[in-house]
Amino acid sequence: MRNSIRIWLASIPLERPLERLLERPLERRRYPTTKINLHDVVALKEEIKTQRFPFGGEILLPEGLVGTVVVEHVPGEVFEVEFAGNDGEAFAMLAIEAEKLFLLHFELAEVAAVS
Repeated sequence: MRNSIRIWLASIPLERPLERLLERPLERRRYPTTKINLHDVVALKEEIKTQRFPFGGEILLPEGLVGTVVVEHVPGEVFEVEFAGNDGEAFAMLAIEAEKLFLLHFELAEVAAVS
């Protein structure tokens, strides 16, 4: 039974292989446009060079790195975002424009019909 399932799965053609999806340029990717607020969890749309927090030293924050909004400098436009490791220690904290961030959602806000 297992072998027949494996053969069946292997025979399914992939319309859009994962490799092709990952090769799309950043500017063509679609990100959620929901308003970002204080304490929201966000991710970077692009890599950013910054100084390590709190002691300095240059580091590169990669695209997709997850952080938390801790200050809203210019409402809806510029946010102070803290990036921390699994141990909870912050390694970077910097002001970032809203267009360089996208809001992460951890639950479905509302159910919409798909037509």
